[in-house]
Amino acid sequence: MIKIIDTKTFINAMSILKTQAPAYRVEGALIGFYGIPAMKETVESILNSKDTYVGFYNDNQLLGFIAFNECNGTVDIVKLAIHPSHFRKGVAKQLLNYLFESLQDAILFKVSTGTKNTPAIELYKTFGFQEIGQKEVASAVYITQFEKQINRG
Repeated sequence: MIKIIDTKTFINAMSILKTQAPAYRVEGALIGFYGIPAMKETVESILNSKDTYVGFYNDNQLLGFIAFNECNGTVDIVKLAIHPSHFRKGVAKQLLNYLFESLQDAILFKVSTGTKNTPAIELYKTFGFQEIGQKEVASAVYITQFEKQINRG
């Protein structure tokens, strides 16, 4: 089941942290960088987040989530985290589909990931995201930025 997560409750913030911590450790190993901002988050920072979180649940267990913010038709996907025990099970695809279907006024989606994170890059390209550039975030560590334009006409 996919639903919006109330990030203002301790138990939900803790579930998010328990899902994202191992997911971002895997990404850190893939890209050779452990300074990913999400790896430094705490329950308190999630409780205070202004982002919208949408979770994928199975038997009330959070398997993965997508976090985003929207302004004037532009959606910035700030996190897409799947617990490693649920990689390659279609969770990320279902969350992205949910996002595209539920945000009917959005015309531009943006996301970035580590340039060496091949699984994420392949996922975004599958959904029609186009690479728009790379940015160095630490010495010899790059993120690739993507955009997806939606024609709602």
